[in-house]
Amino acid sequence: MAEASEPRWEIEVPFDEQVFLLVPLDVRIDHSALADWIDDVIGRHHIQDSWGGPSEELSQRLEGQVRLLSTEALAAFLLCPRGLPGDALVEVFVADSSASHLDDIPLGQEAALPQRIHDISSDSLGQGRAVATLVALDDGATLGQIRHQFLHEGVFVDVTAASTDLGVLGACVDDLEALSTGVVVRPVGAVQ
Repeated sequence: MAEASEPRWEIEVPFDEQVFLLVPLDVRIDHSALADWIDDVIGRHHIQDSWGGPSEELSQRLEGQVRLLSTEALAAFLLCPRGLPGDALVEVFVADSSASHLDDIPLGQEAALPQRIHDISSDSLGQGRAVATLVALDDGATLGQIRHQFLHEGVFVDVTAASTDLGVLGACVDDLEALSTGVVVRPVGAVQ
């Protein structure tokens, strides 16, 4: 069982339940709870037509997706605009930063093609950047990644969505931006 470090920050992430499926931290940490969570999720959520309904293969796909999510992320979601299983993994990371400007924080990943970067704005986090990246994987597939990054009062917030289905990432760009610009971060135990 993986051990997650105690978070110094807590976050609030408003999200559209028709598009995003929240994967609780306890399920990401303790995989013994995973099978029950998957059974519950399959019973409550729409399944993509191509899957034809609940099946062992669908359960295995969901388990694989959850196991790919980091226990270090303060929030994690499956992007499910067409239903289960998820079409992309979405994670929210928060870390202390001594950087004085977002440009001081490196983008940090080699890209197969030039990255596309543009400014975004959040009422709670201020100005940030959106970074779209394509990465060639060893098996020949292409991984698309959209990252929304903010530096706010010494805290670096990185919301990352990744998928090999580039069409879904493109179609859900507005949903991803709405999720990331709605994030609110505060120290654990701070009064709201």
